Amino acid sequence: MMPFLKTPAAADLLGVGSWRLIGLLRSKRLAPPQKDSSGDYLWTNEDLERARQALASRRLNNGQSQDNPALRNLAEVPAAVADGGHAS
Repeated sequence: MMPFLKTPAAADLLGVGSWRLIGLLRSKRLAPPQKDSSGDYLWTNEDLERARQALASRRLNNGQSQDNPALRNLAEVPAAVADGGHAS
């Protein structure tokens, strides 16, 4: 099974609230990741990168600063996800 993060951990890693990711999914600005049997989203490295890009695009379109952690390079994501989806 591929390692994953659930929405709260993915949002923490991206530096946003989980409501921000859910908002992107509801507005269809981001394709939803797969869900587990309980209905929780399972975020892979690829999902996190797409979310980062969607967050960056949304901020740039709104004329906001690029100093948000969501715009940073996600070089640490593979290590966090490879840890079995347990980001602290």
